[in-house]
Amino acid sequence: MEKRTFIIKPTQPFTLLIYFLTFVIWGVVYYYYYPQQEDGQLTRNGLLHNLFSPNSIFTHILTFSLIWVNAKLLSRLNEKFGVIRIRTIIPELVYILLITSWSPLHTNYMGQVSVLLILIILSVIFNAYRNKETTENAFLVFFLTSLLVLILHEWLILVPFFFLFFWLLESFSFKVFLAGILGFLPAYSIIFGYHYLVNDKLPNIIGNLRKIAHFNWIEINNHFLINYIVLLLLFLVISLIQMNVLRLQDNTKQRQYNLILKLFILAPIILIFFRAETILIVLPLLGMVYSFLFSYSIALKKSMLNQIVFYLFVVISMILPFVLILTSSV
Repeated sequence: MEKRTFIIKPTQPFTLLIYFLTFVIWGVVYYYYYPQQEDGQLTRNGLLHNLFSPNSIFTHILTFSLIWVNAKLLSRLNEKFGVIRIRTIIPELVYILLITSWSPLHTNYMGQVSVLLILIILSVIFNAYRNKETTENAFLVFFLTSLLVLILHEWLILVPFFFLFFWLLESFSFKVFLAGILGFLPAYSIIFGYHYLVNDKLPNIIGNLRKIAHFNWIEINNHFLINYIVLLLLFLVISLIQMNVLRLQDNTKQRQYNLILKLFILAPIILIFFRAETILIVLPLLGMVYSFLFSYSIALKKSMLNQIVFYLFVVISMILPFVLILTSSV
């Protein structure tokens, strides 16, 4: 990985301040936002949803801990594979700020478990670069994907993406395809066996697939939230425009990794727009991919525009939770 001076280098005091403020925001949101919310399910589609009460302090602590773990894994993924070709803490900070700003996600432990599994999956896929004898990698990737589908059935959309990623990294072969298919068998053989022994019948696969295929469009009525989303999209576009030039300095492997992340952001976007009821579990994945794509240009290109964009992102991420609290109490 290239060693160089950071263009935007969060100093240690600044980084500690961000971590402290996110902790404060979580505490404020817990005491002023969640007491007004009704206990509800994280999603109606997962098998493992609603294990803990959304309003309990344990759920907040569990989710907050998982976010820190995932943020560190983000940094580790970048350090190991050079997704951004310098060592930088910016993706980690961006991810923590995104999840902190979206206060309804403060109890979304299943979404964080999903991100944890997906980060491991991406690490296994990236490690298979230009190696067609990666049957073990493929088996592990799709075994973990089968666990994701237990959390949320709609994560089935990731299957074609993961096969595509093996192909983009020049690792796809018929043996890899078979290993991927076999990766699903252990988890689902247990489920099928349980249903057969307990209910004396197999699960209705066709019926479940029909439920997944039902579209439910997203609706957003909060004008401040709409403006916030527009700003995030603008920040992303600014980064992607610069990324097309900066990527010329990357090696072939790094370009492929960045292409994978650009394509991967489509998966959560599709689910959010067409399966609105999955939004709480899917948003952390969107935040994870966004943190890489947004941070790429911010970390590599020195410009006044990038500095303004980064610090403006920090400010609005700190403001949004309080706006949501105020609007929810009106």
